[in-house]
Amino acid sequence: MRNLSIILMLGVFFTSCGLHNSTDKIHNTAEKKIKKQALAIAEKYARDQVPKAKKEVKNNMTLIGDKQKSFVIDTARIYTGFVDEDSTVDAIVSIATYTNQFPDYTRHLIITKKGRKFVLNKVIESDLNILVLKDRVITAEVPTRPRSSPLYNCHSCMKLVDFQFRAGVLDTVKR
Repeated sequence: MRNLSIILMLGVFFTSCGLHNSTDKIHNTAEKKIKKQALAIAEKYARDQVPKAKKEVKNNMTLIGDKQKSFVIDTARIYTGFVDEDSTVDAIVSIATYTNQFPDYTRHLIITKKGRKFVLNKVIESDLNILVLKDRVITAEVPTRPRSSPLYNCHSCMKLVDFQFRAGVLDTVKR
């Protein structure tokens, strides 16, 4: 009897562990699909900005552009989570832009789900560097110095700011 109860306990334990892993796999698969759709929207956006753009993919980076204007999409900078007020998972894609091979403002594409489709909701040009998207709060590093300053990109000259995307506008949120 004692052996039977130990076997039952072990069976319940291993079954629950297996269910947890399968839930994680489903979540990861759904996140990959969302990121793939967000990447396709970002690539279309970049191609629309440059008339005769060339596309090059290397090491999870997509370069779209020509000699005058180019966009670099890094798959590591595609963030998924709740962005707007609804209960569907959305995405933000940060795209580095270059004009005449010099860095320009980063463009953050807010991609939301409307019905069964993902759509480009808004494009925000800003120097902010998104770190985390969690619970409708976007945490980002923002430079405290102007672009003309030699201290513009120094790590100690950045501040953390929380943002929320409400009614099509990116608002700051108090920490």
